[in-house]
Amino acid sequence: MCTLIRHEVRKARKDYSCQASEFYLDCGPDGLSISDLRIIVKARKNNYKIKKGELHDYCFMKNHDNEIYSFRSIIGMNDICLKYEMYPDC
Repeated sequence: MCTLIRHEVRKARKDYSCQASEFYLDCGPDGLSISDLRIIVKARKNNYKIKKGELHDYCFMKNHDNEIYSFRSIIGMNDICLKYEMYPDC
C-alpha cells in the first residue's frame, strides 16, 4: 500500500506528463459521468500534458519498499482514477 506524504496543488514551471492519464488510457472504463468526461476532454485537448503555468495536483508518496516518489496529474484526473479503481496496489 502506498502512503501519501504530501498533497498540494501547484503551478507548473514547465510541461509535465499527466501520470494519472497514463492509467486512464490503459484502463479507460465505460460509463463515465458527464463531469468526468469534461475533465477527460480537457486532458485530451492538452494531449494529456500539464502545460506550463497550469495548476495541477502534486503528490509526494512512499511505496511499500519505502521508495519515495512524486506523482503529477491534471486536476480531476487523479480523482477519476481513484473513483474507478484504475490504480494497481503499490
